[in-house]
Amino acid sequence: MEIYYITESAREQALLQERLSGYGVNIRQIGDVSLESELLSEVSELNFKDIASEKVRTAYRRQISPVICLTNGIVSGFNEHRLEDYLAYMDSGFEHPELFTGVIKGKLSEKPRGIPRDFLFGENGLRFIPEGYSKTFAEFDTIEYLEWEKTRDRSESAVSQFADWIKGLMSSFQKSLNTDN
Repeated sequence: MEIYYITESAREQALLQERLSGYGVNIRQIGDVSLESELLSEVSELNFKDIASEKVRTAYRRQISPVICLTNGIVSGFNEHRLEDYLAYMDSGFEHPELFTGVIKGKLSEKPRGIPRDFLFGENGLRFIPEGYSKTFAEFDTIEYLEWEKTRDRSESAVSQFADWIKGLMSSFQKSLNTDN
């Protein structure tokens, strides 16, 4: 199955392709999709979830399907910080985007630390320190990051939730093809 990924970054496309390997999915990069001006005038403050959903809706209206968008951002509350990621998916079988949400609890460093890494989506890893650690994601080496990933619950990752969901969707589709023959 080929899925278009809304991103300007070839590195992020390759990373998502790697994380979805083994699921029968081929990720193709398309450039960023500008949100339509009428949406921006109606909504004074878009959150990361809305941005992901609206970008896949916009791409879908432009005949790009199936399509996904991944956004993330740091959300801060009273003495609490979370790195939230949202993956929105849309294709011809859906009236509205399917949305997957991941949340990582942690804290923020006072200033950016570390260097951008191949395993990170975006630049939030330069300031975000996951719960139980003293380093930002950008200070992790690849081995440390993979070890952290192993301890992470799949329900905390939008990409993992999507991978499980698409695997189930493709399995159901394959079963329906087998029963039709």
